[in-house]
Amino acid sequence: MSSNWHHRRPRSRGGDSSRNNCKLVDIRRHHWWHCLFGNMSGDEIMEDINTNWLDPRFKIVPNKGGK
Repeated sequence: MSSNWHHRRPRSRGGDSSRNNCKLVDIRRHHWWHCLFGNMSGDEIMEDINTNWLDPRFKIVPNKGGK
């Protein structure tokens, strides 16, 4: 498996390159993540999915900082 680092919070949005913010991911999945979501925030991703992709009977709700 080929992999590279994904910034969980993009540097363009105030993220850094610390180990807390970076995750080693499969390079193909990383590519497709950015094709789908660019560098949208979690809130923006949820809004896009809820508005455009999900059956209106369902809604994804972010749980910030939840376990």
